[in-house]
Amino acid sequence: MKLLRTHGGVFFCFALTPNPQTMIFKRFSLMVLMSVSLTSVFAQYRSALGVIGGKEGFGLTYKQFIQPEQNIEINFLYSRITGTAQDGGVLIALYQLHKEIHASTLHTTNLSWSVGGGLHAGYWNDFSVSNGYAAANTAFGIDAVLGLEYQLGFVPITLGAQVRPNYEFVHTESAPQRYFDMAVMVRYIIAD
Repeated sequence: MKLLRTHGGVFFCFALTPNPQTMIFKRFSLMVLMSVSLTSVFAQYRSALGVIGGKEGFGLTYKQFIQPEQNIEINFLYSRITGTAQDGGVLIALYQLHKEIHASTLHTTNLSWSVGGGLHAGYWNDFSVSNGYAAANTAFGIDAVLGLEYQLGFVPITLGAQVRPNYEFVHTESAPQRYFDMAVMVRYIIAD
């Protein structure tokens, strides 16, 4: 570019034919900038919201990172127990350590695993009581969790699976006793 100054102090700019080496450098810089920005968007996210379905039921799931390798996950599941007249819900709160899997054979860094623990609380209505009224059943317990998550590279979506052994401290007689759950989930990244 060439700058010229007139008598009134106004600058005029004339574009000259660009140097081929300058054009190559500009294109290379643009490609590097785009690849770095896309990698940083998909490498780690802050929060995601989605759906979960598993042995205990189906519902909503929310995941929030509080540190780069630590997250909190909250799941709310609607549960209808097969073969009974019981239905209700379970609220599960989990704290997890989250690590990326770096394997040259997989050719991806979008795969990660997590391990952690938490608490759950559940409430069920039992409509099979003979007096015609629904009996309320509650449960409260601790959970362990082991999960696997894959972050798609072309859209802000994660796919995950987890196993969750649990033990219930508070358990009414007719409430369903649960010791093990497994689930799959799809989450949309809402903040990165």
